[in-house]
Formats: sequence, C-alpha cells, structure tokens
Amino acid sequence: MLLGIETTQSETQVGLAGDAGVVASRTIPGPRNHVEALVPAILGLLADRGMELGDVARIAVDRGPGLFTSLRVGVATAKTLAHALGVPVAGVCSLDVLAWAARETGGAVCACLDARRGQVFAALYRDGAREGEIRVLDPDALARELRPGTILAGDGAQAYPDALGGWPVAFAGAPPVEGVLALATEFRGATALEPLYVRRSEAEINWEERGVVIERPSRVKIPKRALEGRA
Repeated sequence: MLLGIETTQSETQVGLAGDAGVVASRTIPGPRNHVEALVPAILGLLADRGMELGDVARIAVDRGPGLFTSLRVGVATAKTLAHALGVPVAGVCSLDVLAWAARETGGAVCACLDARRGQVFAALYRDGAREGEIRVLDPDALARELRPGTILAGDGAQAYPDALGGWPVAFAGAPPVEGVLALATEFRGATALEPLYVRRSEAEINWEERGVVIERPSRVKIPKRALEGRA
C-alpha cells in the first residue's frame, strides 16, 4: 500500500493507492493546520480501510515548491514515518502534479502556483513533459513568456488576475494527492528526501533585509539566482 501526502498549500491531503490505483483519499481544509491535521488524517484514512500504519509499504510526498512551512511539515512527516516503518519514500514536484491534473487538455500547460510576495512558481509542460526549469518570477514576466494556446494549472491566475486572468485555466486547485500517488516512481531511503524550495523562505528574506546572513545546509539546494535576488 502506497501512502500519499500533500501539504504544499493551505489544505492537507492524504491518499492511499494499491496495485489497482487510488483506493481512498481525504482532504482537510486549511488554513495551514498541517501540524495538527496531518497525522490524524493519515491514521483516520487507514482506519477507514481497516488498516494500520504497518500496512504502509511505501510513502510519496509532494516536496514543493509551495508554502515553506507547509511543505516542510509534509516532508518531515514522510521522512519520520519512512524511517520508523523501514519503508522507502518518494518526493514529487508540486508543479509536475498540477500538470498531471491538467493532462487531458493536451498541448502546452503552464503549472503556476502563488509564491506570495508578488511572485509565482511556474514551469512549462508539453504533452505532460516539463520543458525547462522550475522558476520563481513575477506574474507579468510569466504572462509575457506564455505562448498562445497555453493553458494554466494551479492558483496563479486566481492570485494574480491582472496579469494572468486572461489565460484559460484547466485546473485551479491545489496539487491533488492523487497526482502525488500517480507520479511517485523513484523510491529511496528517508535520508535522501529534501524539500524543493526554489526560493528563499519569507523568514530568510526578512532576516537578510535586516543584515542577518542565514546559513543553509549544503544538502538543501536553491538556484543561484534565487539566492542573489528575489526572482
């Protein structure tokens, strides 16, 4: 049994999948109560199926990008459970999950999430395959790059309607846990799993504006341009 965890946005989602696909899922609405909601949601979902934690053979978690504290809760919980149960864990990208949710549209898809601070996390996809890098940029800059016929997936258009409101939206919700379960392929030990931040956290930016330099563990990578600025 594969356990899926999605906490990169305000709501908490958990799901279970077996050989035949997704068998159950549960969504706990926000605002950002992942610490309190995640473990009870997992235990409740298993109990509904007559199962216990020991029945989990693998774990999949959305590792970002997304809301910093939220995605950390999901990743930390996945690592803790994987270590305690002795099972492998896979991390998937939230933007890949959004593109998966819009897979039936075909053609060009832009997965776009509100990154706060007037920015979006975005990546471009064609026929389900990612083209180029995951980036954080201003909505106006993203709109200028979008090709005609591109369809959006995620909450970026809702968050920044002036810049992105004119583009069609195939999927406007948070990355669905069903996509996390579907895209989990590379399972490893718990120590190999790390969040995908893309941009410095709100706390880091605020501290650095006050002249405090934040030391980041070498295993947690952020693109050089994100460390040098905010885009």
